[in-house]
Amino acid sequence: VGPALDFGLAAVAPRAYASPGFGPPADASAPVDDAARRTALAVIRGYRVLFSPFFAGSYRYSMNAGLLLKSGAAGLTGFVLGYVPQLLAYNAINGYPGPAAHVSRKMSWYAPHALQVIASPEHGFFLWTPLAVLAVAGLFLLRDRWIAICLLVIVGSQVYVAGSVESWTVAGAFGQRRFVCLTVILVIGLAALWNWVSERVRQTGTGLKYAAATLVALCVWWNIALMAQFATRLMDRQRLEPTRNAYHAFVTLPLSVPSLAYRYLTDRGSFYEPRPGGASR
Repeated sequence: VGPALDFGLAAVAPRAYASPGFGPPADASAPVDDAARRTALAVIRGYRVLFSPFFAGSYRYSMNAGLLLKSGAAGLTGFVLGYVPQLLAYNAINGYPGPAAHVSRKMSWYAPHALQVIASPEHGFFLWTPLAVLAVAGLFLLRDRWIAICLLVIVGSQVYVAGSVESWTVAGAFGQRRFVCLTVILVIGLAALWNWVSERVRQTGTGLKYAAATLVALCVWWNIALMAQFATRLMDRQRLEPTRNAYHAFVTLPLSVPSLAYRYLTDRGSFYEPRPGGASR
């Protein structure tokens, strides 16, 4: 489905971006909101259909029914052209134009793992990537409320889909990799949060700005430290142990930076060698 959606979005995006109805008149006081409307066209990975609320939110500014119909037809045509090869491949491999049974049965559409996919120690998105919490919070601070709602719906849709897959832990990967497609939206949310902090600094002084910068830096370091622990097998790759992970992040790794850097430059392959007995930690 991913390539088909690429074709569909490729057909719609240029028309949307170039259209006078794409977004309200430029407002120099709301650069982050304008970025939200225009940058969100850059979508990656195979969940592109979840970004359709973005286009609905953008087109609300245009009352040109002809433009909506033409863009909708272009998107639908692109989707069909992109999906036909997939249907032919399905038919050749499985004998019918659909995915194999062992693939289709992986989905439970009532999303039984929606909470786990964001909050479980087993690859929960917010625990492995706490910076995402700040970024999602920043979406609530966008000046354009409709765009904010559309972006939050996209995030919620991603949680729903990832929480519907039986293999929700993506256990062979670092963290919750299925949320990589939200990167653009998370950047917008983080920018909106920083914009809000900068405005409050004029009223409260620089203390808030330093506190926010420290919090962001700690979140970034947490991710870097987890990657290092994952690579050096200082952690259980299947789940977090907060106390143990925090100790390694703020004590063990800072003391090991010189040796790890030397090892990375001179013996990088050692990071990929299996531990004796197949241990994961």
